[in-house]
Amino acid sequence: MKDKRKKTFAVVGLGLMGGSLGLALKKRFKGCTVIGISRSQAKVREAKRRRMISWGTTDIGRGVKDTDFVFVCTPVGSIPKYVEKIDRSAKPGCIVTDVGSTKETLMKWASHKKFRAIRFIGSHPMAGSHETGLRYVKGDLYDNSLVFITP
Repeated sequence: MKDKRKKTFAVVGLGLMGGSLGLALKKRFKGCTVIGISRSQAKVREAKRRRMISWGTTDIGRGVKDTDFVFVCTPVGSIPKYVEKIDRSAKPGCIVTDVGSTKETLMKWASHKKFRAIRFIGSHPMAGSHETGLRYVKGDLYDNSLVFITP
């Protein structure tokens, strides 16, 4: 039997990848909640205005506390810091993944971590652009893209 409850997603990082992912999630999972998390309140407001997210916050703990899935869409070097913050606030069983382009260092780090609540799965979608920022967000950026998922 399919799980009929509405899914709640959080997107950490509201740039090209995160904003495009928010749009894609809202299109694909009608009625879902997409929470946008950014260090910038202006980006949160812009993403909400453009309907990329359902609501947003600059408080990562508040943003992830009731989510089913979290996508970390930040620069590769900052992913571990955000994953640790997410693990402190997420509910047990929350699945966390990333859109980082390199995996070796991240997955070595993750293999030595004992996460409290989350299940971390590294991934690399083969999507993107040379452009950056919310102004270049595209709801179809991930369409027909391969995604490499780590073991």
